[in-house]
Amino acid sequence: MGLEQSETMGKGHEAFPECLENKGHTNVSRHSPELNHANGTNHGSFVGEHDGAVNRTNSAVPNECFHRPMQQQNYFFCSAFHPNLPMEMQNQSRVIKSHFYTPNHGHYINWFPCVPFQMQPSNYPHEFYLQDFQYFVVIDFEATCDKEKNPHPQEIIEFPSVLVNSRTGQLEDCFQMYVRPTHNQLLSDFCKELTGIQQSQVDKGVLLSEAILMHDKWLEDKGIKHTNFAVVTWSNWDCRVMLESECRFKKIWKPPYFNRWINLKVPFNEVFGGVKCNLKEAVQLAGLTWEGRAHCGLDDAKNTARLVSHLMHRGFKFSITNSLLWQSADHPCKMQQRVPAPECEVHKWKNPFFTVVPLPPVQGNLIKEQSLYCFCGMKSIKRMLPGSKNGSFFFGCGNWTATRGALCPYFKWAISESANKPPCFAVILFLSTSCLSGISATNEFCEAGIGYGESGSRMSSSSKILIKGGTVVNAHHQVVADVYIEDGIIVAVRPNIRQVDVDAVVLDAAGKFVMPGGIDPHTHLGFEFMGTKSVDDFSTGQAAALAGGTTMNIDFIIPIDGSLSAGYKAYEEKTKDSVMDYGFHVAVTKWDEDVSREMDIMVKEKGINSFKFFMAHKGVLMLDDEQLLEGIKKCKSLGALAMVHAENGDAVVEGQKRMIELGITGPEGHDLSRPALLEAEATGRAIRLASFVNTPLYVVHVMSSDAMEEIAKARQSGQKVVGEVLVSGLVLNNSGLWDPDFTIAAKYVMSPPIRAAGHDKALQAALSTGVLQLVGTDHCGFNSTQKAFGIDDFRKIPNGLNGIEERMHLVWHTMVESGQMSPTDYVRATSTECAKIFNIYPRKGAILAGSDADLIILNPNSSFKITAKSHHTKSDTNAFEGMTGKGKVEVTIAGGRIVWANGELRAVPGSGKFIKMPPFGYLFRGIDKADANYLSASRAPVKRFTSSA
Repeated sequence: MGLEQSETMGKGHEAFPECLENKGHTNVSRHSPELNHANGTNHGSFVGEHDGAVNRTNSAVPNECFHRPMQQQNYFFCSAFHPNLPMEMQNQSRVIKSHFYTPNHGHYINWFPCVPFQMQPSNYPHEFYLQDFQYFVVIDFEATCDKEKNPHPQEIIEFPSVLVNSRTGQLEDCFQMYVRPTHNQLLSDFCKELTGIQQSQVDKGVLLSEAILMHDKWLEDKGIKHTNFAVVTWSNWDCRVMLESECRFKKIWKPPYFNRWINLKVPFNEVFGGVKCNLKEAVQLAGLTWEGRAHCGLDDAKNTARLVSHLMHRGFKFSITNSLLWQSADHPCKMQQRVPAPECEVHKWKNPFFTVVPLPPVQGNLIKEQSLYCFCGMKSIKRMLPGSKNGSFFFGCGNWTATRGALCPYFKWAISESANKPPCFAVILFLSTSCLSGISATNEFCEAGIGYGESGSRMSSSSKILIKGGTVVNAHHQVVADVYIEDGIIVAVRPNIRQVDVDAVVLDAAGKFVMPGGIDPHTHLGFEFMGTKSVDDFSTGQAAALAGGTTMNIDFIIPIDGSLSAGYKAYEEKTKDSVMDYGFHVAVTKWDEDVSREMDIMVKEKGINSFKFFMAHKGVLMLDDEQLLEGIKKCKSLGALAMVHAENGDAVVEGQKRMIELGITGPEGHDLSRPALLEAEATGRAIRLASFVNTPLYVVHVMSSDAMEEIAKARQSGQKVVGEVLVSGLVLNNSGLWDPDFTIAAKYVMSPPIRAAGHDKALQAALSTGVLQLVGTDHCGFNSTQKAFGIDDFRKIPNGLNGIEERMHLVWHTMVESGQMSPTDYVRATSTECAKIFNIYPRKGAILAGSDADLIILNPNSSFKITAKSHHTKSDTNAFEGMTGKGKVEVTIAGGRIVWANGELRAVPGSGKFIKMPPFGYLFRGIDKADANYLSASRAPVKRFTSSA
C-alpha cells in the first residue's frame, strides 16, 4: 500500500502552460492534439453546477454562472445523468488557460499553491500518460448471505475503497467501514465463515447512509472528490445491484459518481481474450500473487486495485463501461451501456474563463423505454401494490401473485420494511408515485400553486406543506424538485409530487432556491457581560433570526461562579420563550475537579458536545495555558469539541494600558490594543496544544488573515482544526471605529476587533476555498445607551454587535453573487457544516426525507436593504446599516411551520426545542488510530540493562 501523501496542491488548480514549460515540466496537456477543439479553442471539462440530478426539461438554475475560483468548480459530470453524453467528453480532463487565483491579496501569504492537473514528473512511465482519469476509486462490497446464495434483501456489511493513482499506478490509501444491517441484523454462520466478518464488527458499525457520507468526506479530505476520477468494480454487482437497490429502498442519498463505473471484467477480457474467471483467478492469470483473504471486502478491493495497476502497466486505457440512467423516485432504473452521441455545439459560458458543453435533449422514446424495466432490472408489468387500500400502482417485474406473495426481491424488501416501520430517519419507507398519505392519482395541484400570503393564518398552523418547482440545494448537490412536509418532517423530495392533502399549503418556488434553514453556531442571547445584559433574549433574538432565514442557533452557556450546572439551569429558564430550535455550547471559565466532573454530566446527561475556553478577557473568563491544556485533555476523553476564543489575554491588557497612557480612550483604542498578531499568536498556541493532545480544535470568530493562516498551515499538515468566520469579518472593516460620532464608532466594538481593509477579502477567499469552514455571527447586541458606558474609556464599552438576522443575506450577496461560492457551498457554510461538526446531521442542515422541516426559500433576484428601523432585533443601531444586496429570504419554515412570509413574522413563543448534540462527531474519527500509531512509532519505553563494571 502506498502511504497517505500530504496535499501540496489545491483541488483542480490550473496554471498557464507557458509557466510550466519555464519550470521544466513536461507533458503539459496543451500540446495534446486530442484536447483541442475543431475550432482551435481549448474547452474545459464540465464546469457547470453539479446537481446530483438534472431536470430534463430545464436544467438551468437561477444565477447559474458562478465566477468561482477554479478549485471550487465541481467540473466532473456523471454519465448517469444523460445517456447520450459523449463518452470521450466525460472522461477527458481538459487544461484551461485560466487565471491564477490567489485567495490572500496584497501582502498576505498564499497558503494555497496551484499546480496544474496533468503536470507530471518526466520520470513517470509513459503508459500512465494515456489515462483519462486522475484516480481510480476501487470498491468491493460484502453483503449478508447464506448457503442459499442470495437471500433477499441482501444488505451491505462492509464498505471498502482503495485509491489508485493513474499517473503512478500506486495504491495510495484505503478506506474501510463496517455497516450495520437493519433488516437481517444477525449474520449467518455461512456469511461469517465466507467473509471473515464477525457479528461484533457489524454491531459496532455504522448505518449505510453514514458509511456513504464518511466515504464521501474521505474522498473530499484526500482531494479526490473534485478531480476527474472513476469508480472501479470487478463486476456490475456492487454498483448496479447492491448499492443501487439498497439506497433506493432505504431512501439513502447516493453520490452520483457511483452511477457510472468501470466493470473491470470488460478490460480484463479485452486484454486476456475473454477468459471467464472470478477475481482471484483473474489476478493469478495476470501473473500476480493473490494477497489476503478472498471474499474479504478490503482484500478483494486491494487485489482489484493491483489488477487495475497491472493493466495500466500493460498500456490499457480505461473508460467508463456502465452507468445508470437518472430518474425520479417513481420511475424504474435500468443499466445503460455506451450509446453513440450526436455532435453538440460548444457554447460560450458567461464566465469568460470557461466553456461548457450543453446536454443534448432526451429523445422522446427514452422515457417509454425506461418504464419497461423494474428496479431489479427485469421487464416491468404494471400491477397493484400488495396490501394497498387506494388502488396504487407500481412498476415491478411482476414476480408476485396473491398466493405466492411478492417474489421480486426489491419489492419484497419494500413491503417487509413498511410493516416494521423502523424509527431511524435514514431508513424511509418506499414511496411510489401515489403512496403519500391522501394522494390522488388523478388530481394534481396546478403548476403555479398559491402565493405566500393567500392562505391567511392557515399557513403557519398547517402541518402539511408542499413546495413546488424550486431548486432544492443541499451541500452535496442541487436539483429542481418538490418538497413535501408533514408534521414538522420532510417526507419526500423529488420532482412532480402529486396533490397530497386538501389542507396542505402549496408554495410556488419556481425560479428560486429551496435550502436548509441556516444554523448559527455562535450567539450570545440574554448574555450578562461587562455589567449589563445583551438586549436580545431567546424570543426576540430568535425571531430576528427567523426573519433572516436562520432556523437554529447554538448559544453559549456561561457558568455562574464557575459552576457549569448552575449556568445550565439558568439558561434553561432563558429559553422558555424560544421560537426556534437551539443547542448549547458550555464555556469553561475556571478549572478544578468540580468543573471536570460537571463536564462529564454536561456530555453524558445534558446533550452538550462542545466546550469553549477563553484565552482573553483576563480576570473574568480567561484560563491560563495549564488550565487550557487540562480542559482540552478532558474534552478529548469525552468526545467533546474544544473551542477557543484566541487572543493573547496578557498582551491585550498591556495594550489597553498603553492606549490609556497615550490618551487614546475612544473606540479606536479597542482596535489598537488588540492587534491581529495577538490573535494569530493565541490561535497558533491553541493549535499546537491541541496537536500535542491529538484532539480536534474549533477556533471561534477568526477575524484576521494572520489567524487564518495559522489554521491553513495546521490543516495543510493534516491537523483537524475548524475555523469559524463571522459575517462581520467578511463584510466590514475597522474604519467605523474611527468615526467621530461615538454612537456610530461604539457599535463596532467587539472582540476580536474588526480588522483593517484587506483582511475581509482574505477571509472571503479562505471561506471559498475551505480553509475556514462555516459562518457564525457572535450575535451579542447592545443598544447605544449600554455602549455609552465606555464613552470615556473604551475598556468599558460592552463588546458585541448584531448579525443573527443579517447573516444569510450578507453571505449570499458577498460570496455567491460575487461568484466566490456556489449555492451548494453556501448551504455548506451556513448550515450543513455546522450540523455535521456538532453531530446533528442529517436531522439538521439538509433537505432529505426524514430531516427536520427547517427550510428557506431564497429569491436570488430580489434585493434587500438593512436598517435599524426595519430590523427585528431590539437594538437601536445596526452594524450593517444601509447595506444593500441581492438574494433575499422570502419564506422561512421552522419545525414545519411557515414563520416568515411576505415580510410578516409569525414566531410562536415556546415553540423552540432544545436539540441534544451527541459526542464523538466526525472530527474524532481516526483519533484512536493516530494515538496507537504514535505509540507504536515511538519505540518506547526502551528496555535497558546496566552494564557490568
